[in-house]
Amino acid sequence: MEKDSMPKIRPISPPLEVPVFNIVIYVSRIDGKVKARVANLPDLVFTAGSEPVVLKQTISEVKNRLGQWHKDQCKIPWVDPVPPAANGEQERFVPVHL
Repeated sequence: MEKDSMPKIRPISPPLEVPVFNIVIYVSRIDGKVKARVANLPDLVFTAGSEPVVLKQTISEVKNRLGQWHKDQCKIPWVDPVPPAANGEQERFVPVHL
């Protein structure tokens, strides 16, 4: 098919804006467990037996809270500047889509 004879595809609705938030999580090992601490939001700390499990828990709760704040049009209580990682913590950067 020639370029000019190809059918035109038109969207059936306008594109949606999907909010994306950059989350900083500090991960460490304590007493055989893995701890995840969200560095740029207050009061979010989780512990589990492995990093994948604790990150899943953390990201799920972050999405819940961000989604509620976004829905309610509340100001998100970002911690800014982000505090540095403590000894033994490693950084994980996670983009969260609502």
